[in-house]
Amino acid sequence: MYRGTLLITGVLLLAACGSDNSVAPIECGDDLATDDELALTPREDANLEALALVTTGRVVASQESYDRVIHDVAAIRLARPDLREIGFRPALGQGLVVRADEITMSKIAAGSYEAWDCLNRRFRVVDMTVGTDIMGAPDRVRLKFDGVYDVPLLAERYAGLPDIEDASEEILVGDGSTLCLTPGESTWHYVVDQGSGDCPAGCIDHDYHYFVSTAEGMVTPSGSWTSRSGEPAPPWVTDYVNAAACHGISVPEN
Repeated sequence: MYRGTLLITGVLLLAACGSDNSVAPIECGDDLATDDELALTPREDANLEALALVTTGRVVASQESYDRVIHDVAAIRLARPDLREIGFRPALGQGLVVRADEITMSKIAAGSYEAWDCLNRRFRVVDMTVGTDIMGAPDRVRLKFDGVYDVPLLAERYAGLPDIEDASEEILVGDGSTLCLTPGESTWHYVVDQGSGDCPAGCIDHDYHYFVSTAEGMVTPSGSWTSRSGEPAPPWVTDYVNAAACHGISVPEN
């Protein structure tokens, strides 16, 4: 989670990419999301839009994926009204924290760092908040976007900008109930995870409810299991309850 003393710059970075028309499209992130894709976000249900991101490798969830998630989750909630309040709990926030050396941070704080102008405009940076170290010197900046994005993909692009040392996602602390989604070729697998027991420190107990969705729009309750049961977890828990499906993050392989 983003912490530290913050200085609000008061600058909305929505300026044009500049007069230099030679800027390569890849530097502006055209390869990460098309104009049509960017026009889709943010959608009406931003939480389920974030869930739909787990089905794609793009910065913006496709309309097809979003529509299917909206349909499927509505069917799940209709079948199980007691699960209605459970939404997707991502492990990463929608902000991006960028770090640079002292000279570059001074330029950022003054609004004169230009290498990111095209990215900022394309992905609609609407707020920039500068953070300081213990001596009061600028050492990082948080970017806020007008959209629901796959922030790790944006972080990779920002980290490659000139004189930028690091760009990283905000990590949200704590645990809680969440929706898990694992897409297949045509069948999608949902698990509603009801967490309980000291969730701010990591939930002790979990009740899992499994639903299968078909491309034709059928959503079928397919099992339930509780961690308190003393029984071995069914295969669908092993297969479909993981950090990527339930919190939108990939765990590096050993």
